[in-house]
Amino acid sequence: MAEKRLKGIRISRGIAFGSPFLLKPFPKPSKEVALKKNEVVLEIERYKCALNQSRHDLEYLQRRQSHEGKNVVTQILEAHLEILQDPLITEMIVERISKLQKNTETVFQQVLTEYQKNFEKNHFFEERLNDIQDVAGRILSHLSPRFKEDHNAIFQEAVVFAGELIPSLALELAQKKCAAFVTEKSGYTSHAAIIARAKGIPFVTGIRLADLEKLALKQIIVDGLKGEVIINPDSATVEHYTKVREHLMAAALKKAR
Repeated sequence: MAEKRLKGIRISRGIAFGSPFLLKPFPKPSKEVALKKNEVVLEIERYKCALNQSRHDLEYLQRRQSHEGKNVVTQILEAHLEILQDPLITEMIVERISKLQKNTETVFQQVLTEYQKNFEKNHFFEERLNDIQDVAGRILSHLSPRFKEDHNAIFQEAVVFAGELIPSLALELAQKKCAAFVTEKSGYTSHAAIIARAKGIPFVTGIRLADLEKLALKQIIVDGLKGEVIINPDSATVEHYTKVREHLMAAALKKAR
């Protein structure tokens, strides 16, 4: 297998070696379902249950993070927990389910689309919108099991490939000791990028997943210094990057001392 290099954009510095893990994108939302009057109460309870499960998820991540003290990552989690108490996520969805008598997924997507149209052109609300989309994805994963990616399959030292990473998933992957992140889209100031840098995880974006489809992915090196992803590196490349990583680790240790 010949070595292949893909040029992307550096998001978080560092050198990582690992095996590839491709995150599947969420499927399209469920079809619209009309509810009978006696089904509305049960549907609202189903939604509230998904909210509670989402809250428990974030509180668990918060507890896992607590040993590091107050930092940017804990602030992101706090913001997401606050969103779960926002009337947009609580009262508005419940009122719409009652009024429209439609399944939660349909109502949820309608409300999010309206919110996005109102604020997508306002840079002040850009991060807020990203956070709400992150929380929405978590809620949807509890509403419909088909939305839930089997993250238990992700292994330690995995190089995770994805279209885009939401912040809470980036944190979960960091806690699983993933080696690096490679995505099609991400911004340098996105919360996923901030988490990667806080956790010292190399992150390269701007890599088209379609370019990987015909490649036999065995070993990956992520160069978070140049913004490159090396597919199936040869022995000389492995030797070179092993030395680069050792140099970086020695420099970091010296700085810490």
